[in-house]
Amino acid sequence: MLALACAHCSLSAAQDSKKEAAPSPWSSYPVFVWWETQVADRAQAWRILKEAGFNGVNVEASQSSDPAVLAQMHFYVDHLAGKGNLFLRPELIEEERKKIAAGRKDTIRPERPHHFLDPEVKKKLETLVLDGFEVHRRNRPLAWSLDDEISVTTGIAPMDYSFDQRTLNQMRTWLKGVYADLEELNQRWETSFQKIEEILPSTTDEIRARNAGRSLEALNFCSWADHREMMDVLFARSLSSLAAAVLAKEKDLVVGFTGGQAPSAFGGFDWWLLTRSLTFFEAYEHGLAPEIVRFLGKKGARVVRTLFVNKEGRWTVELGVQLWRSIATEEDGAVIWSNARILADEGRSLSNAGESLAGVLKTAREIRASLSPALRRAPEIALYLSQASVRAWWMVDSWGDGQTWPKRLTSYEVEHSTSIQTREAWGQILGAMGLDFGFIDSRELISRGGAETRTKVLVLNETVALSDREIHELVRFAAAGGTLLVDGNFARFDEHLRARDSRGVEALCGLTRDLSSTIDGWSAWRKEGAELGSHGLRRDDHMCALLPDGPAHRHRLGVLRPVGEGRVLFLDVDLRDYGTIEQERGDLARRFREELFRFLVSEAGMSDDVQIDAGDAAPFYRLFRYRQGSDQLLLLVPWRREARQTTAVLKLATKRFVIDELTGGELGDEKKLLIDLHPSRPRLLRVTTRRLARPGEEK
Repeated sequence: MLALACAHCSLSAAQDSKKEAAPSPWSSYPVFVWWETQVADRAQAWRILKEAGFNGVNVEASQSSDPAVLAQMHFYVDHLAGKGNLFLRPELIEEERKKIAAGRKDTIRPERPHHFLDPEVKKKLETLVLDGFEVHRRNRPLAWSLDDEISVTTGIAPMDYSFDQRTLNQMRTWLKGVYADLEELNQRWETSFQKIEEILPSTTDEIRARNAGRSLEALNFCSWADHREMMDVLFARSLSSLAAAVLAKEKDLVVGFTGGQAPSAFGGFDWWLLTRSLTFFEAYEHGLAPEIVRFLGKKGARVVRTLFVNKEGRWTVELGVQLWRSIATEEDGAVIWSNARILADEGRSLSNAGESLAGVLKTAREIRASLSPALRRAPEIALYLSQASVRAWWMVDSWGDGQTWPKRLTSYEVEHSTSIQTREAWGQILGAMGLDFGFIDSRELISRGGAETRTKVLVLNETVALSDREIHELVRFAAAGGTLLVDGNFARFDEHLRARDSRGVEALCGLTRDLSSTIDGWSAWRKEGAELGSHGLRRDDHMCALLPDGPAHRHRLGVLRPVGEGRVLFLDVDLRDYGTIEQERGDLARRFREELFRFLVSEAGMSDDVQIDAGDAAPFYRLFRYRQGSDQLLLLVPWRREARQTTAVLKLATKRFVIDELTGGELGDEKKLLIDLHPSRPRLLRVTTRRLARPGEEK
């Protein structure tokens, strides 16, 4: 009987294992239609959507999810922590702006309404979360969204939250782990606090006044920067606590938020912190935020993208581009904004956009299925993420705004932020060269170690703030054979935004730096720009010069210096207006890309086994590479709405058969092949040593 019981247990375990091995609903790329308006017959509307491939909806936490289950629609729970509790409405921010404009700048210390450490607020949020969880848990939603467009402020709009007593006490405790003692803090902050309880960070206006007229070597934004970092930490902890309340009831659930923003000094979007404990994300496009989230997210995290349909419900090229971006970057699903725009005739039929998107979605899922057994090739180049540098650039960018800095709203910031603009420029440059890229956060570099970092090239994009430890690990990375690409503002500050001398740039680049200018002069120069260099882009080496006895030497792209087995290329380029140059002077942008590609292959050792030359259309398409056994899969996607039909040249290092994976047709077996690219659909190509069997031939 015991043996029989054990056999029964084994059979049950095997059956359970099979159940667990069933494909996740996420594997089918669920598409959730965000429900904005009521329709005449919701059940009928859902049937129409599901038949067209739109197989999911959002369900408010306060409403029943039973209808979605009965309609066999996937769903995620929306606003689990209530609607508008995790961000501030614009009118609240506007009240603070008026106080700042009307009052004395040294007396305005804003306290965030319903701040995260208030016991009543914490209890309210946790109650909402747990009540919503109990309502929907039996219906097994695919994800739980705490709220939409959450923020410490609203979006990434600036406001000096928060100076409430609980937050200040929490910050004082946090600072004990940052500085050795009060003496070190006073030395770094240039303060004279006698007790921990006296510590008070500077407001934006105070720190600006203190640094006005200082030389670059005397700048010190420490107390302001530490406050901003603490608010990022507090925001991430608060969200993590709410997610933990759900996960304590049932582990392995997908919990997070939608409506994320690009990294900024304000708002709380330090994606390294947010991705440590949350697992459900949707981020808006600016500053490569969706790609950052996808790359930093831990195993099991789910990332979706919102596809915005215009008010008229008409198909646009941009809709298709966003879907292809989502598929290419291995996102897990999409959200359609909204039912009012994808449906017509009060929900009785699909709109023009709905009909067109349904056909494109079918192709997208076919591509996803073809790629499912393949592995995306690890990028050989990565962009370095430094939240300290993001904070520093906000201060420099806003310096010329004077007293109007509180008006740098999200829409303005994403178009005028140095860190956002140049990160996007690097995405455009590498994408146009056919190079896939990843991201490495500063904290990952420190924990993993520079010599142990597995990438060939690190791009330190406007990395203006670096700790001593970071510089040490970057030296180790280069010495172990890596290549660093840095620019003219490398390591001007430490991680707390206190100005450095020239030793950081000397250690890596073999350059010395003129620090006699003031931040006013630096900010003005940044706005005016500089002359074009021989590489075709604006130069950015106005404050740097070669050390007379150093091993560095001039290179067409800047200054090249060997470091151990590797190298550092100091690029004298200013990429803030790269998009404009690419649009108006494509020949200059192409000249720079060609120079850089030659360097990356010849000096940095990057692979050139597959190249795509799309000529002037190169900026509008991107190449993603996958491995399946000995075969390569190449996904070429329209990346921008300006994409146009063109013929590209596929260049292979060795002769291979190239097969169109979607049609099954063989394109040829030469080292160079012509490939048609179309703005409305991707190409998925298999590069293999095996030719297709001809009719009548044995395979």
